[in-house]
Amino acid sequence: MIYLKKEENNIVALTLLEKLPVSFSGVAEYLFWFKNDLTNLESTFILDPLVNSWRFQEFNINISASTVLNTGFYVYQVYGQTSGSTNTDITFSGAALVETGKVYINGDNPSINNVYR
Repeated sequence: MIYLKKEENNIVALTLLEKLPVSFSGVAEYLFWFKNDLTNLESTFILDPLVNSWRFQEFNINISASTVLNTGFYVYQVYGQTSGSTNTDITFSGAALVETGKVYINGDNPSINNVYR
């Protein structure tokens, strides 16, 4: 599980490169998709890695106060795509799913509803 704090620089390391198809050898950016467990609210954003080694990719994820991502639990998916892409559609054929998991965003709401699915 990834833990993110709102309005802070959250450095997250993921092993994504090894999961990409061979045809995606030039991938330089990643599409992140979050879906809230309670509200089903979805959000996508594109990030370039701060560090892009053969073993891991490191990202700076900053959830600003003005974002629609509120305190709570989310499902996340990460897609690899070619550099310079402005695609934020996870069904796009040029994006390859490389990771899925859970993320918790801690921010502006001290009461946390816990739902297991």
